[in-house]
Amino acid sequence: MPLSELSRLTNAIRSDSPLSYSAIPAHRPPLSVETSNSQRKGVALITSASLSFALMTLAARMLSPQYTSAQILQYSGLTQTLIALLSCLLYRIHPFHVSGSWEETQRWLVISVCAQSLAYLLYYTAVARSSMGMASALFATNCVAAMLLDTWIRGTGISQNKRKISAVCLVGIVLALLPNSLLLLVGGIHKGRGLALTAALFMALAHQASSRATGTRHPLVHIVHFGLASSVLGLLSSLHKGDLGRLPATAADAGALVGVGAMAFLSQMLMTRGLQLTNSVAGAVAGASNVIFCFVMDAVLNCTFPSVLGAAGALAIMYSATSLNT
Repeated sequence: MPLSELSRLTNAIRSDSPLSYSAIPAHRPPLSVETSNSQRKGVALITSASLSFALMTLAARMLSPQYTSAQILQYSGLTQTLIALLSCLLYRIHPFHVSGSWEETQRWLVISVCAQSLAYLLYYTAVARSSMGMASALFATNCVAAMLLDTWIRGTGISQNKRKISAVCLVGIVLALLPNSLLLLVGGIHKGRGLALTAALFMALAHQASSRATGTRHPLVHIVHFGLASSVLGLLSSLHKGDLGRLPATAADAGALVGVGAMAFLSQMLMTRGLQLTNSVAGAVAGASNVIFCFVMDAVLNCTFPSVLGAAGALAIMYSATSLNT
């Protein structure tokens, strides 16, 4: 990546929401004709972020037979922390600086990154036990879950349009959780997909916790915290399972483990920058392309295809996630 582009990605961004491919973009006024190039660039950056997240998912899926989700989270967290710290050093950004009330912002930031780390741990486990496409589709429900959680905490009413969106999302979840069999009464719920849905709920909690922080921070500050939280959570989980201290067996494994963290870092930075350049509708649609990328990779590389019910559920979820911003 050119140094000038990385500089724009690191210095021109301030965000109060957790950095993830599914972060809900804020509403912005319609762009004029003169800024159409910026909008197209924003869509391209968000689409690239979605592709990076899909590649991260693919790497985690390839590593799952040899490594636990805790080990993948641990190594990816270390990678993100190192990249973020080096970027902070290069651009003279304090890795723990926040504006406003430091104690309150830091407290909610810690809660946010802990919830986000747990969400990724569950997501990596879901990818190992389910298809990439279905896991990513269910993980994308965190947009709707974050909206409902925010409405419940604030005690405000929910509009008729958002009620319909929530209903469509719920139908999509039910269809996606069903097994790839018509014997629905015998099959039961797919466990891997259930973990992906649980991961989405923790991601929604991360959104809410971050939004309650009164101060602001540079995205690199968030990634430093997230990387550290992921490393600690992965370490504790590995210690609990007796897998502590396992090193990559081959150079290819080491590259894939580093790649998971590098793609996660790149996805967060590209998504944040892209949301600054485009409107919310275009950003949401481009962000939903992550699910499409995962389904395509599943079909091409793993020869895995969703059932009719699963595909219908994924489409319903994608529709509800993008409709939040219309």
